[in-house]
Amino acid sequence: LVGLDRGAVRRVVTGPGPGVPAFNLDGSRLFVADGAGASISVVGTATRRRLDVVALAGAVPAGVAEQPGLALTTGTDGPDVLTGTPGPDRLEGLGGADRLRGGRGRDELDGGLGDDQLSGGSSSDRVTGGEGNDFLTGSGGDDRLMAGPGADGADGGTGNDHIEGAEGDDALDGGDGDDTIFGGDGNDRIIEKGFGNDRRLSGGPGDDVIEGGRGSDRIIEGDDGDDRLSGGPGKESISGGRGNDVVDGGRAADNLRGDEGDDELRGDAADDELDGGDGADKLDGGSGVDKLTGGEGGDTVVGGPGPDTIDAGPGDDAIRSADDSPDTVDCGPGNDTVFVEADFPERDGLANCERVERIAPEAANDTTPPSLFFGSVAAELIRGTQGDDSILGNGGNDRLFGLGGNDYVDGGNGDDDLDGGPGDDIMAGRRDDDTIRGGTGDDRITGDRGRDAIDGGAGNDTIFGNLGADRIAGGTGADRINVVGGSRDIVRCGPGNDRVFADARDRVAGDCERISR
Repeated sequence: LVGLDRGAVRRVVTGPGPGVPAFNLDGSRLFVADGAGASISVVGTATRRRLDVVALAGAVPAGVAEQPGLALTTGTDGPDVLTGTPGPDRLEGLGGADRLRGGRGRDELDGGLGDDQLSGGSSSDRVTGGEGNDFLTGSGGDDRLMAGPGADGADGGTGNDHIEGAEGDDALDGGDGDDTIFGGDGNDRIIEKGFGNDRRLSGGPGDDVIEGGRGSDRIIEGDDGDDRLSGGPGKESISGGRGNDVVDGGRAADNLRGDEGDDELRGDAADDELDGGDGADKLDGGSGVDKLTGGEGGDTVVGGPGPDTIDAGPGDDAIRSADDSPDTVDCGPGNDTVFVEADFPERDGLANCERVERIAPEAANDTTPPSLFFGSVAAELIRGTQGDDSILGNGGNDRLFGLGGNDYVDGGNGDDDLDGGPGDDIMAGRRDDDTIRGGTGDDRITGDRGRDAIDGGAGNDTIFGNLGADRIAGGTGADRINVVGGSRDIVRCGPGNDRVFADARDRVAGDCERISR
């Protein structure tokens, strides 16, 4: 039995003899006595799965033993502060406004009733908020955060996290890593402030706001409600669902769908596909070779610069193709109006358009993007510009140089060489063994998976080693370095007032001013 000295088990109800289960008061733990084998097993009641066995030499069936290596801590109906151990923990807050911190093992935290604060720690943890307005933090590792009913907040931290809201207006951030987030019922805000190529961001029913952030997000979906959905610099598939949605694809070649409702879709600069669906929609392809489909309803469709293909669909539509580019326009059924260049109206191919208006060419209203560079599965050398760049390496052993500006540099798969150059850069090595140099500026660097070599360079840098045995040099400046979890790391700080978070097995040099283990 664990936690007797903490008062976690107030009274144990036992059976009449050996082999009869015994429960503590909350019924969450099951102790099985085996008189013949002289051992005690701990079994979870939810799964009936055997967790561990500790042999007890010379024990009698009625004996009570304390099992090392497994921490089970239970709070009260009031406000509790529960802290885990370096090993795997299970912390249960029960009632009250609790604060639970798991530590460095693979932990399970359950806040229960009340407005709780839960932090899983550096490993891959499972954190459940329960009812109440809770805040859940995953920190390092691939975490699973389950918010529960209430207006909850969640931050996955580094790692590839799975986050779910529930009933209530939640604020969810996956942090760094390739995350999956479901908002659930309510008017949720899913804002990816970190970097990573997220698998899926789904708001669920309600009027949601979703921002994909940096990286290439695979799927963004709003579901029911009037949603505002924004992609990032990568290629995304974004669907608004039912409701009057605003969808902005961002700077790459995106696939945008409005679905039911009066939607507004903006492709921005790149080769995009926009489908308004049912309703009176507004579509703007922006620059690039775009394909725009209005669907049913009286739509307004703007092709933008570039040779576009427009299918307005049924309804009384207004199509604007006066952009100095040869467009192909099918107005479809209805009383439609198309606007073309006055000086070269025959440039566009028109069909089923009842009214044609000649106007002066219209300029694009694209957002001025930073330079965007995509790698392939092969090994590549990519150099940015002196401005703000987004560089995505993809597969292969790549060499990526941000040069000047505040750049985002992502190595993807492969043993990559990343150099941010001057500026406040955000850099991620991702998988395999990477070499990362921040250069001058206040950089944010994550090695992620693999045996990485990281040099922050001059500036006040924030560096995460994450998984693998990493070698980290902070460089000059007041740096913040986190190597908790993973393998045995080596850290040198350099000049400046530095702070290091490390495990006991990590080697931290004496030039690091503050060390937390």
